[in-house]
Amino acid sequence: MPTFDAPIRLLPDTDVRASTDAKALADAAAGRMIDSETVARWLGGWHLARTGFDDLGHVSPLHRDRPASPDSGSGFRIRSNDAVGAFPLMWTQTAVDECSRMRRIFTVISDEAEPRFAAALVTVMVRLIVDGPGWDSGIADVPLLPPFALRVMIEDTGLTVLGPRQPHMLV
Repeated sequence: MPTFDAPIRLLPDTDVRASTDAKALADAAAGRMIDSETVARWLGGWHLARTGFDDLGHVSPLHRDRPASPDSGSGFRIRSNDAVGAFPLMWTQTAVDECSRMRRIFTVISDEAEPRFAAALVTVMVRLIVDGPGWDSGIADVPLLPPFALRVMIEDTGLTVLGPRQPHMLV
């Protein structure tokens, strides 16, 4: 089982130049953001953070009952930063699109792969909400499922998820 309490790694400014990061940062600047409550419901619910990876039989894979992405036609709400709690965790549209693409890939791999990915995302979201306020500002990779990390932008006002990454693959 992955360890979600592994330390985060703040990245030097040069690492932020990946095209996917630039796209996600443009989303953040333009206000194309989705709140963490909406993303958690899209992934299957906050309860996934309490689900052990060996006990995912009750979690329905993506193709059975959940939409591929929280968009305007799916009933999900897109909110601005000021509509969320005291220390907001927001997702860029690019981050949600990347997770949606990865979920579709995991669904093809096996019936267990996508629910595990969804549970890992929700678990890391909880960690970000609980531990995030104590972190230094910057861009960081938070361990997700090996070899993946969740790239986040940490600011005094909150966290913005830029998307899943394979840190060792970026140049």
